[in-house]
Amino acid sequence: MYRSRMRKISVALLFGFCSNALFAQPDMGPRGARQNSERFEALRMAFITEALDLTTAEAEVFWPVMREHQLEMKTAQSELDSLSANILEGSKLSDAECLVLMDRIHELRVEELTAHDAWIPSDFSLAVSHENIIQTVNVNVIFKRYFFMF
Repeated sequence: MYRSRMRKISVALLFGFCSNALFAQPDMGPRGARQNSERFEALRMAFITEALDLTTAEAEVFWPVMREHQLEMKTAQSELDSLSANILEGSKLSDAECLVLMDRIHELRVEELTAHDAWIPSDFSLAVSHENIIQTVNVNVIFKRYFFMF
């Protein structure tokens, strides 16, 4: 009886330790999140560079412009996200505050579209073929589907 109870307890402890190890998450503190985003960015750059078949000279022109565009888009999106978070908090807004908020959301959407439309300066389009510029959007979507599938 004592042995069967000890055996049950030891199996339960072993199962607990094993399941804890299986479900452990990677370090997602500031350093871990930064490492993951850097790894994601490196994978994305390699995937897109290879998919577009960019030469070294084209990549040296392409990636700084692409990063600048992404920063502009991310800035607008983060402000939109913070406005949405304020709305979802459940705070009661007056009609005047709602109008101001709707105007700001509209302004941010216009800024986002303007940044999206104007991200190809003339020197960029001279260094990279127009076909590659068009394919950039498709390759980004394909990469995200491929990366987030696993």
